[in-house]
Amino acid sequence: MRRSRAPLSLALVVVVAACGRSLLMAGDREGEVTTTVTGTSSSSSSMCLPDNMACAPSDSCCDSECVNGVCGGPRCLPGDAPLVLAQGLVWPLGLVSDDDDVYFVSYDEAGAVYRASKDGGPQEVVSEESWPHDIAFDEEYLYVTTESQVVKLRKDGSQRTVLANTAGGAGVALRGDAVVWAEYFGMSIRSVPRNGGSSSLLIPLPSSPFRLRVYHDRTYFTGVGLQLYELLDDGQAQLVMDYDVRNLAVDDNYLYVSVNQQSEHLAMRQPLGGGAVQPLFATNVYVEGVAVDKAALYLGANDAVYRMDKTDGLNGAVIYSEPMLAGTLTVDDSCLYVTVRAPGPAHGDGRVVRLPK
Repeated sequence: MRRSRAPLSLALVVVVAACGRSLLMAGDREGEVTTTVTGTSSSSSSMCLPDNMACAPSDSCCDSECVNGVCGGPRCLPGDAPLVLAQGLVWPLGLVSDDDDVYFVSYDEAGAVYRASKDGGPQEVVSEESWPHDIAFDEEYLYVTTESQVVKLRKDGSQRTVLANTAGGAGVALRGDAVVWAEYFGMSIRSVPRNGGSSSLLIPLPSSPFRLRVYHDRTYFTGVGLQLYELLDDGQAQLVMDYDVRNLAVDDNYLYVSVNQQSEHLAMRQPLGGGAVQPLFATNVYVEGVAVDKAALYLGANDAVYRMDKTDGLNGAVIYSEPMLAGTLTVDDSCLYVTVRAPGPAHGDGRVVRLPK
C-alpha cells in the first residue's frame, strides 16, 4: 500500500548557460542576464543577437530592434494577459526555466517530466516517470528525483541515466560537481556525482526532509518537523529559522521564506549570515511558492500571486488572482512563471501559467 504524503514544491538555485550567448541566474537573481557574444566574425559581417537576448541600443539584433534592453522587446509587458503554457497536470511541481523553456513534473504514479516554450505552444513530454518530484538543471541536463530514483537526462529526454536509487526522492539541487537531494522516506540528505558514481550520505535526520536549495556554498533544507536548517561542511545541521517554512528563495544577502505558523501566513526574510527575522507580508490564507529578483519578492498563496518590494514588503499588489494554490514560482527578466492547482486532492486541474511581473 502506498504511503500517503503531500509533497511540496521548491525552487532551486542553478546557473544555466543557454545557446552559448547568455547566462541566466535562476531562483535568486533570475532577473540578471549577462550577454556574451560568441561565434566567428569576418570583415564583411558582424555578429547579431537573437530575440529575447539582452541588448544595448548600439547592439545589433538579428531579426528585430533592441526594445527596452531586449531584442524584440521583453517577453512580458505590464498589462499582458496570463498565458497558460501547460494544463491537464495532476500535480505540477519542480518548475525551473532556461532562456527559452520551462521544465516541470506532474506528480503522479503515471507522471512525467515536461517541457513547454515560454512563448506558448503545446507542452511536450520529456520523460515518463513514476512519482517525479523535483528538477535541477545545468546547461545540458535535467536531474530529476522520483520516488525511487535520481535520474539524469538531456533536456530533450535522451540519454536517460539512473544516478542513484533512493527511498523517496524529494527536493534536488546541484552543488559543485554533485547532485544533492532530500530523501523523504530515508530521512536523510544525500549526494551523488553528476557524472555518475557512488552516492553518499551527507546527514541522517530525525524526520523527513522535502525541500532543498543550494546557493553558492550554502545548502538549506526543511521538512516535516524540521524547521529550516543549513547543512554545514562538517556534516552537521545548523538551525536557521525556527518556523514552519514552506518554501524559500535566496539572493546575495537574504533568505526569503513563506511560513504557515498556526493562524499566521507570512512572507519573511533573514540575513544569510544570521540575524533578526523580518516579516514582510501577511495574508489570511495558506502560502507556498516564493521567488525573488533584483527588486521584488513574489509569493504564491491559495487565492493569488503577490508582488512586493523585497526590502520592506511595501507596495504589495496582486498580480494574479484565482482560487488555486500557486505552489512553485520562477522568474526571468520580464515574466513570472507559476504552477497552480486546486487546493486539496483534486486531480487533473494543474497548470503552468506565465504572468507579467
